[in-house]
Amino acid sequence: MQKAHRPTTRLRREVECFASYGIPEDNIARVIGINRSTLRKYYKDEVELGRDKANAQVAGFLFAAAKKGNVQAMIFWLKCRARWTAPIDETTLAIVASGKKEAAANAAKQLDVNSPFDSVIAARAKRNVGPELSGLARPSVEWPVADPKSTTQ
Repeated sequence: MQKAHRPTTRLRREVECFASYGIPEDNIARVIGINRSTLRKYYKDEVELGRDKANAQVAGFLFAAAKKGNVQAMIFWLKCRARWTAPIDETTLAIVASGKKEAAANAAKQLDVNSPFDSVIAARAKRNVGPELSGLARPSVEWPVADPKSTTQ
């Protein structure tokens, strides 16, 4: 007759750890030296807790990546968590497929509000300013230029 299984604190920690790594229940039971039904009977909470802790940790990394601007993580999150089912079109594929060079090109098209000129342009656009800053509307060839004879070299 086979001796009854007695769970220990060490075995409970091991089962939780194995479950958090995604090890299947059959494999965990084999490592512990019991069958699957005994594993479920004595270690059900540890298996579920290990799985839940791992999922929570990975979800945290995914969420952090999405917040940092990882477009693939954003799309995955919205499809899985927000249940978005919008069809993927060419624009979406272009955004996902864009690499560092494309991202840099898109960033270059944005106004840099830290530069004096772009901050004025941004302010004009925001306030819908026109006539009172008419000098900015002039072509660059009409802008005043310093007399080259007066510069010191």
